Amino acid sequence: MANKILNRKQYTKGKVETMWISHGVGDYQTSESRCVIVCPWHNFEFDLDTGLSASLIASV
Repeated sequence: MANKILNRKQYTKGKVETMWISHGVGDYQTSESRCVIVCPWHNFEFDLDTGLSASLIASV
């Protein structure tokens, strides 16, 4: 079933990592205060504070 709701145990398979921040090409650093959870199936990253895609936050 495509609309199957995932149970809580499936969500815990993601790993929490420090968010990477870039202010330009070749300029990368880790955030001291922000973390992301990485989807174990797609490797998409989501900000733990907002739930938004980390790539969406980086482009704003």
